[in-house]
Amino acid sequence: MKIKTLDDFQFAQKRVLLRVDINSPIDPQSKKIVNENRIKKSLPTINKLLNGGAKLAIIAHQDDVCGPAALTAYNDLNYGEALIMGNLRYLTEEISTFENDVKLTPEAMQDCYLIRSLKGQFDLYVNEAFAAAHRNAPSMVAFQEFLPACAGDLFVAEVSNLDKILKSPDKPSVFALGGAKISDAFGMMNQVLENGTADKIICSGITG
Repeated sequence: MKIKTLDDFQFAQKRVLLRVDINSPIDPQSKKIVNENRIKKSLPTINKLLNGGAKLAIIAHQDDVCGPAALTAYNDLNYGEALIMGNLRYLTEEISTFENDVKLTPEAMQDCYLIRSLKGQFDLYVNEAFAAAHRNAPSMVAFQEFLPACAGDLFVAEVSNLDKILKSPDKPSVFALGGAKISDAFGMMNQVLENGTADKIICSGITG
């Protein structure tokens, strides 16, 4: 199935909701972001939307995401401006589905506070959070039920790179995996070892 991309849409005078993955390590003492790499990688999509004339709301698990104050601030924006709305981790339904693996259908998620609050506020949903794409969370799967949706440029690039690795990997092929939730990748690890895509896997992060 072909993924719809930013090239399939016009953004002038459009209210756009952008889901990004900008979770970044923060120094506990200075409270400053230690590594800005994830934020920088989202900038091309953000700039493309703003330069195209969108009014942009950015949601993520970093930083009252959809309360009256947030919506008032968003509505006060001009087209070509953006607002980071806040940390989705403050929302119970986002954490329940994202971290506790609570199973909800996209239809059932329509009753979640996040969806009820933002429904009717936007013309387009853009998903740039490839690293969270496997998660069954309202911010990842529910908006597509009632909004036109597409993948951001970084998401498309990640899918393209993954497709190349799976279809024609260089040999020998060594996968290096890390992060705090390496257990999420156990199924994938077994599959790529069994089908010969990977010859070895190196794990870092918490397990390393």
